[in-house]
Amino acid sequence: MAEFKLVSEYPVRARLLFDLVRKPAFQEAMALRFGALEVTASEFARKGDILQMKIERTDPVRDFVGRLTSGKTERSVIIHDWNLDRLESHWTRHFLDRGRTVSAEGSVRVDVLGREACRLVEDGIITIKIPLLGRMLEQRVIDKLTEMQPMRVDFIMKQLGCKE
Repeated sequence: MAEFKLVSEYPVRARLLFDLVRKPAFQEAMALRFGALEVTASEFARKGDILQMKIERTDPVRDFVGRLTSGKTERSVIIHDWNLDRLESHWTRHFLDRGRTVSAEGSVRVDVLGREACRLVEDGIITIKIPLLGRMLEQRVIDKLTEMQPMRVDFIMKQLGCKE
């Protein structure tokens, strides 16, 4: 089990950022921009201030050293419970082709920093239950997330209209 935390700040109102990241179209665009081969996102239920979203992804498979495996794909489903009042979500990701070997869960939260400033906090836990390799693979996933973070921030800034 490996934990990650990604923090980024934006020069917009917190509600504006939250409304962007919780949109199915944004989730699809983000997934496609950062490696998904196919993705569909849709809101499927609402209970009070909780909006539930399902994201179905098909991604290329990587081998143990992180190289793409030619022609192989893996499917996953992410379920978000977006709390519209608290500007946060709890999510779980199920890897359909890996059974219970790989799991991920976490949260997304938008904090108000000021009238026109906010912070996006994304954290989670990745678990890969493969003897001898699991911890190394978990760390590789965390390293990849950390490496991609500046590009993700740039993508969000462009979506917000803060960058060309």
